[in-house]
Amino acid sequence: MTNKPLSYIEVYFSCCFYEVFPDEGSSWETNLDGSEISAILDILEIPFDKNTIVQKYYSSNDTEVFHSEKDRNVFSYFDLEKSEDDQNDMFFLGFRLNIDDEPKVFPKIMEVFKQLNTCSALSYDRFNRALYNKVFNANFYFYNNNYSDSKRKMNHHNFVKQ
Repeated sequence: MTNKPLSYIEVYFSCCFYEVFPDEGSSWETNLDGSEISAILDILEIPFDKNTIVQKYYSSNDTEVFHSEKDRNVFSYFDLEKSEDDQNDMFFLGFRLNIDDEPKVFPKIMEVFKQLNTCSALSYDRFNRALYNKVFNANFYFYNNNYSDSKRKMNHHNFVKQ
């Protein structure tokens, strides 16, 4: 499988965790319930359990990467790092998809994005491969050439060597 830059697109933004995955005790207003993310990942054939990401959000600052079963270069990226001064419960959410899936997936991503009240600008990337580099060149782009067991991790789910 080739990994030409124009074969894939990346879409990413930061948003309030509780707007995407609401919690009964949260004061954030939202029309989303998390099933929207699951629907996107179903199209991309990425196995995903909403409860896993919610549990990880509460228990760690790690990054969770869920890979497609058909193509490991297609993935979702959940950076759950929490800042001490973050009052908006923000997290970084990204999707890397095959360009052929764009007509089906991008409108669904936009449906989620348009319903968010607290978010960054959305990035649509065809050339820079920012998410790809974080995931597949993690020592440099994620760990800053300073991997340590005591620091936050990047955890891969469904990763199959191809």
